[in-house]
Amino acid sequence: MTGSQAINGFAKFSVSFCVLALAVAVFLKTEPGRYTLDLFFNNNASFLSLAEKEKQHNLNMKIDLSTKVVVQGKNARLGDFINRDTLILPYVENCPSCDELVHYLGQQRDVPFLVIAFDDEKAPAMADASNRNMVVLSTAAKPSVLYMDAILSPVLYEVDGDGVIKAKYPGFSADKVADLVNRLRG
Repeated sequence: MTGSQAINGFAKFSVSFCVLALAVAVFLKTEPGRYTLDLFFNNNASFLSLAEKEKQHNLNMKIDLSTKVVVQGKNARLGDFINRDTLILPYVENCPSCDELVHYLGQQRDVPFLVIAFDDEKAPAMADASNRNMVVLSTAAKPSVLYMDAILSPVLYEVDGDGVIKAKYPGFSADKVADLVNRLRG
């Protein structure tokens, strides 16, 4: 190996190491990165899992009921659809669990259920929905405006008639959702 080859190899290694260090630094600034640090370096044995943190995030915040939404091509306000305890799903395209949840809740009768497609997400079709209280809407608002900037998907929000987030249910479990549906059925 010549001196120039050694210098060239060292330079490539140095650049690769710097890029890796930068990527790690950026990751550690994110919520999952901070969670990872807590997992390895937190001496407190009672730290919450990411799902538990998600359940607490934005809890008891009031969503903006004046947010403009579009339902079947018509303009409306979000508050037009929330007048009692309501389930809300921020819809994420290409999320099989989101589609499964939409299908499941679409089959439940008399359960107030909103599906919100944010930004450029395409709202799901409502084929075969027997739930007369299910509404699919879209909005140009950012999820954080409605306190629905979830880390995990799907997250089902339970909102009271005033728009206050009462509970959050990350993930999809048919048993848990069935219990929730039975409680909210009008």
